[in-house]
Amino acid sequence: MTNLTCNVTNCINNKNTLCARMEIKVDGTGSCSKDDTCCRSFGDKGNSFTSSVDTDNAVKATDIHCDATNCIYNDNGKLVCEAESILVDGDGAGSSGETLCSTFESR
Repeated sequence: MTNLTCNVTNCINNKNTLCARMEIKVDGTGSCSKDDTCCRSFGDKGNSFTSSVDTDNAVKATDIHCDATNCIYNDNGKLVCEAESILVDGDGAGSSGETLCSTFESR
């Protein structure tokens, strides 16, 4: 598992920079920079389903499923992130497209 730090404070899954999900999906097919990636698992806290997410289970270790195959941390065969830790940014995001994986490094 990868250690995940999330700075998207308005995400429903965020609990003090930890993620309440045991796994997340990072999109970025064909990405050439971190700006071309996003956290597809983002959920806006403003949505009505906020109370159904248990953020008490937020943990640092998270499985990262990633389709940014141009990233040096992506295991192309499995489409998983092999970085020891990643940072998801996008504070104030209103949608997943306004988030990004700041750890992305092009091959």
